[in-house]
Amino acid sequence: MFVVFYIQNSYRQRYQENCKAQLDGGISRAEALFSSLDSDSKEGWKMETESAPLETKIYSKKEAEGKLFALQAEVECSPDVFLKDYWDGFCDVPKWNPSIAFSQLVVKLTDQMDIAYYRNKDVFAVKARDFVLVRGYKKLDNGVSITVAKSIELDRLPVKKECVRGELMLGAGRFSPKKDNPNVTVIDYLLSIDLKGLLPKLIVNTVCYLFPVQYF
Repeated sequence: MFVVFYIQNSYRQRYQENCKAQLDGGISRAEALFSSLDSDSKEGWKMETESAPLETKIYSKKEAEGKLFALQAEVECSPDVFLKDYWDGFCDVPKWNPSIAFSQLVVKLTDQMDIAYYRNKDVFAVKARDFVLVRGYKKLDNGVSITVAKSIELDRLPVKKECVRGELMLGAGRFSPKKDNPNVTVIDYLLSIDLKGLLPKLIVNTVCYLFPVQYF
């Protein structure tokens, strides 16, 4: 069983400051990457696949720390509705995503920032990975919302024997109203992840590619 732990006010303030700094850096990087993805040239981005039903597209880009994946899709709901479901529904992900074994909020830092934990099931030859994340979001004036998640170290959540602690270097979503229909959300999602361990590059890239695809 996983138990949410109590954080004293002095520690909570320290976590808030450290987590906010990480999220601010993540948001700045995400906005720059979204801008490059928006450009006509899409310089540095490679099309991986395109699916008609939800107009889903997957791109990849080589970064210093490894391969970065980007998903573009559309969903029939407003950005505010999608953001609420995305943010508040974190603990329910295992109910509909068969690759996630467990997910839970660890502590709420503010209304727009928290620390969360989730664990994947074994995928192919890859042993289960777990992640400790700081999550945050902000709303822009144009009806667009940006969410960011990054791995953090938390000594009260040690690595379990049955899995390997992975590192989410960047998980960022941008939820925008479609220009001709504000009740449709245009989703852009970035994923940069290190599964750790001695894994062949092909397996790592395949698993990382499947992470965003399985949501759509």
